[in-house]
Amino acid sequence: MTKEQFIKKHFPRFIVAFLMFLRHWFYIFKGFDHKLAQKGELMFHKTIRSSEEMSRKFLMIDMWKESSKSEPTHPFYDFPKISYFLPDAESYQEFCREMQQKSCLEIGSGSIGVIARMPWIKERIIIEPLLNPLRQHQMSTFGRTLFTEDIQCHSQEAEAFIPSYENSITGFIICDNVLDHCRDPWLVLENIARYAHEGCMLLLWSDIWHWKGLNKEHGNIAKDVGAFQQKIEELNFRIKKVLPSKTKQDLTTEYGCIAVKLPSNRKI
Repeated sequence: MTKEQFIKKHFPRFIVAFLMFLRHWFYIFKGFDHKLAQKGELMFHKTIRSSEEMSRKFLMIDMWKESSKSEPTHPFYDFPKISYFLPDAESYQEFCREMQQKSCLEIGSGSIGVIARMPWIKERIIIEPLLNPLRQHQMSTFGRTLFTEDIQCHSQEAEAFIPSYENSITGFIICDNVLDHCRDPWLVLENIARYAHEGCMLLLWSDIWHWKGLNKEHGNIAKDVGAFQQKIEELNFRIKKVLPSKTKQDLTTEYGCIAVKLPSNRKI
């Protein structure tokens, strides 16, 4: 049981709300501490991922690898926002066919992510600052890891640009629930734009402003959704779809989109 779960279980609701209020304003004045945030994220991933859940992920990958089919034909892409990005089986299968022979990048996978569960992609790349300790934890706990040798894994901050990937990602870049955990989210977006080749899809979602409940793992980016989207467009992406908001209780302002990288000589 985490500290938050213990408090919610044993304290009255109004006390919990008051404690969250105090914590929120403490981190407003304290500011974002990336080192502390990463420590909290690592603890979260080590405690939240049950043996049963991880076993299901390993089994799904093993089933696909043992399949004799030349391409994926079933919904393997099961990450939580599938209904945002690929709402039906037909669009999913078309996506699989398009991406299978391309290079794809995930920014901030956490302990599972998306790319690790898509072994049919020709070139898979993950940038995740906690990747090495997460991989070590999986090996010691489960005897295997989702971050296998056929994935190009970089255990580093997304703010650190990798020159060899510049203009090389031809399939998609996914950055889901990551930016508000970063030291410099605007720099991460700029790096994403530099990695993306013309036609590359950007699958992006993030809380961009926390009105309540701010804690050590999260920072604020922008209050205004329009200004945030304009930044993406200025990085030479064309917005194809803005994802519907599912924010509850006015805790955060969130933004998600599907975008496509334009040719370098074109602007919106």
